[in-house]
Amino acid sequence: MDTEIDGHLPFLDCIVERDSNKFTTSVFQKKTFSGLGTNFYSFCSKKFKLNTINTLLFRAYEICSSFHSLHSEFEFLKTFLLNNKFPISIIDRFVHSFLDSKYQPQLSVATVPKEIKYISLPFLGPLNSQFNSQLLRLLRSYFPATDFRLCFTNHLTIG
Repeated sequence: MDTEIDGHLPFLDCIVERDSNKFTTSVFQKKTFSGLGTNFYSFCSKKFKLNTINTLLFRAYEICSSFHSLHSEFEFLKTFLLNNKFPISIIDRFVHSFLDSKYQPQLSVATVPKEIKYISLPFLGPLNSQFNSQLLRLLRSYFPATDFRLCFTNHLTIG
């Protein structure tokens, strides 16, 4: 059981603050947080690295109940990602894109949904991003009514 200390109570990934019978929430980091995350130059798919940014931004957006706490968390995430060797240009692009998706009005376009097909291929490192875009372009030109999703897997696992 946790008890409230000076109006603050950690709960799961958030910290709940009570001030004059009003509650606010923000992202909570444990004291044991080391600041280590996925390094941008690690050997894994670039998709996973970029989704790390989106995941952290979405988590902050959903947990923080005020603009001030959201801004503070975004500044923390920027420092965290820079320390894990993410380029500032990519961080800024993802932050702007995320905020635009939340605060820009979206126009809905009625279309017929495309059939989704999944293709599993071996993970080959940096070559996958080039191969991915070329193969998708080729598949879309021949099958315009189908939405292809490529899944790259590494069969060389420790087991």
